[in-house]
Amino acid sequence: MKNKKGFTLVELLAVIVVLSLVMIIAIPAITKNSATAKEAILKTKVNLIVDEAVIWGQDNLNYFLTSNKGPLKNCTGEDDITCSLTFNDLAQAGYIKYDDEENNLITDPTKKKANLNDEVILISYSKNTGKVTSKLEDPSLIGEN
Repeated sequence: MKNKKGFTLVELLAVIVVLSLVMIIAIPAITKNSATAKEAILKTKVNLIVDEAVIWGQDNLNYFLTSNKGPLKNCTGEDDITCSLTFNDLAQAGYIKYDDEENNLITDPTKKKANLNDEVILISYSKNTGKVTSKLEDPSLIGEN
């Protein structure tokens, strides 16, 4: 009798079938987790930017109180003043960083949008309380209504 070395064709095919089944099960789970993670990153990123808008507002109250509105746009109200400010405005003022410094872009990790530079934050100042608040103009960006 000869000593057999190596694997038979049937054994190799069985291994290939088992690995294929594992891949069929694993790949959809991995891609779903990846998409979920990217959505979570986007939500966190946007919430941090909206919070940073409050800090910008506190540092720049003069724009609410004078005729010089600076980067603020579409201001309404007398005692409770609400204006719009873009993510790009905050980046230009140094309150947030561009993800792509070379092209001055705030990127979307989900890739649903080319960039987030023109996303709008509604920033409000109450003369009565002296509080600055902010919220995303389009909350559907992060899956909220």
